[in-house]
Amino acid sequence: MPIVLNREQMLALDKKTSESFGIPSRVLMETAGKGCADYLHSTCRKYMHARVAIFCGRGNNGGDGYVIARWLYSYGYQISVYYLETPCTTEEAEVNRQLCIKLGINMIDLSTESEWQRLMEASTHFSMLIDAVYGIGFKGEMNPRIAKLFEHLNALAAFRVAIDIPSGVCANSSNVRSAFCADLCLAIEALKFGHIIGEGREYAKAHAVIPIGIPKRYYEELAAAILTDKQNYSYPHRCQLYNKSHYGHVFIFAGSQLYSGAALLSARAALRSGAGYVHLMQRPEMKGFYNARIPEVICHDIPAADDEPDCGRLAQLLSPASVILFGPGFGKDPFAQLCLKFLLCEMKEPMVIDADGLAILATSRELLSSLAEQPILLTPHVGEFLALCTASKEDYLCDPISHITAFQKRYGTKLLVKNHCSIYAGEDGMFLSNSGNDGLATGGSGDVLAGIIASFIAQKMDIGSAAINASYLLGKTAEGLAKVKNTPAICPSDIIDKLFEKENEDDL
Repeated sequence: MPIVLNREQMLALDKKTSESFGIPSRVLMETAGKGCADYLHSTCRKYMHARVAIFCGRGNNGGDGYVIARWLYSYGYQISVYYLETPCTTEEAEVNRQLCIKLGINMIDLSTESEWQRLMEASTHFSMLIDAVYGIGFKGEMNPRIAKLFEHLNALAAFRVAIDIPSGVCANSSNVRSAFCADLCLAIEALKFGHIIGEGREYAKAHAVIPIGIPKRYYEELAAAILTDKQNYSYPHRCQLYNKSHYGHVFIFAGSQLYSGAALLSARAALRSGAGYVHLMQRPEMKGFYNARIPEVICHDIPAADDEPDCGRLAQLLSPASVILFGPGFGKDPFAQLCLKFLLCEMKEPMVIDADGLAILATSRELLSSLAEQPILLTPHVGEFLALCTASKEDYLCDPISHITAFQKRYGTKLLVKNHCSIYAGEDGMFLSNSGNDGLATGGSGDVLAGIIASFIAQKMDIGSAAINASYLLGKTAEGLAKVKNTPAICPSDIIDKLFEKENEDDL
């Protein structure tokens, strides 16, 4: 099960393992460095036919680099180690630097101008470049000299490897101003948020996790985030003995004169992902509009009087509901606001609030404050989340996880923030999904996802599992479509048509 950590969690795990489990930090460094060297030796030998250049910083990431140099040297590779500053800031790293010197490894001090110039001239002869400069220790602005070095290295044809995380990528936020661009990232013990949630994804094209012996139970104490992938993806249980009643009733409040298609997308997605019954609730002005447009969907006119929903009759209509989806294209006018207020105050069934429902909550803080401990999922994209939490985009991008966690705790709700890496946060933990492609960057993709989530909940998945697994399914379906058409041509309707197709099962 892929674990995702922030900088502070990784440092805490290192410290606890060293102090409580009795593994000295130098042993952890040795295990990390040897693990990286062994991985490269077993899988990347074709990129190591010429000289391998390792760039080491002063901290523990540099220490890992020195250990890697020792082991690759012992395996017979041509190694040059370029160190940026001395002495190292930790005893473990300095000990390993000295061991490299004693072994006779080619060691070059890049603090001298002459060696700097020689590197620029000789670097075209390297077949592999290994970044062990900052790792997760990077914060703030990069040294201009190192930024210039990375700019030069990134332009070379050599295979580039980053140890733990590319230097210059923030481990917590994935913010990047200048960074080493890696073809392969060897994440020590676990992935970091910076690998997957933002720009960092562009600087680490592939990942491998190198275990260093940290006890798995320590992760449980940290409440570490979990990445959804092929190993742990799941979908609702199906059984030949079941009938449609076992797969639940999805009631969808969606669609208006301006955005009539949103309701069709959500309803079709709910059907395609296995819901037993799908009910579409039509606004008064949409009366009869959706009838027979999707023959499998049961259409209801929302009972109303004097431009207000008739709450008594509405409650009767909703009595079979397993889950309620509110918002896609439904509008933000007083009628929509009254419908949402009724649902929040009177209905106890699980609820997914999307699109216009989120916009109503952002301007009605008293409704937002009523969500605590209710079985309600909010599904904002980043812009909608910024409106809900009243944060600036700049502040959010500096530490997205902290903003998401703080919002979830403040309002006691469940939250799926949709992006190229979608993040679920609830009392049941934090889960991430980074499946998908730019084919999903099209209006209507969110409506499809909302329908799938509601369908999964109706089929008795818990809300958190429904949210993250639906997100993963949406993304993998888009990836499957990209095999037969270019991503600009992918439409939300295409996603619906391809859900759960058997030809894509291996990808899931």
